[in-house]
Amino acid sequence: EKKGELYWAVGDASVEEIESENIVGATCLAMKKAMDKITSLSKGAWKPTLRSEGDLFSKEIDGDQNSWIVSVDGHPMKRIPYLHEGMIKGDTFSLAIAMGSIMAKVTRDRLMRGLAKQFRGYDFSSNKGYGSPRHLTGLKERGPCIHHRPRFLRKLLSTEAEKKTIKENSQSQLSFF
Repeated sequence: EKKGELYWAVGDASVEEIESENIVGATCLAMKKAMDKITSLSKGAWKPTLRSEGDLFSKEIDGDQNSWIVSVDGHPMKRIPYLHEGMIKGDTFSLAIAMGSIMAKVTRDRLMRGLAKQFRGYDFSSNKGYGSPRHLTGLKERGPCIHHRPRFLRKLLSTEAEKKTIKENSQSQLSFF
């Protein structure tokens, strides 16, 4: 281990993992994957400290000098198996969290640009994790691809159908002003 060396990793979750674990569980799984990668990259020099159930809100850390506590942007998360602290708006006062946010966004943007090339017509490159109008148009014209989550589609499609029904069956809002 060299002093001043920086280890970083990005974790991900598949469509199947998000569907089975829900979005919060998949986020925790992706965080765990990233932490495990850092342990591997550093050849065990840096490793997160496993927590017991009572440790979720505890600030005390037992472990060797190479163990670390994870800082999470937001609230502490029960499903992360390592000691961690939640920091609301952590990216505004923690350089480590801000750097992690940048790495996650750059990685996500690169992934979306790659999906845009592979799956033309869905406007993945400008999609921000929710149904942009051009993305919705692509979904309607082409149907879902393997990267669309079934739960998201059910919610999205039922919402679109409800909006259409409400619009077709309602009087103009102008008449109520």
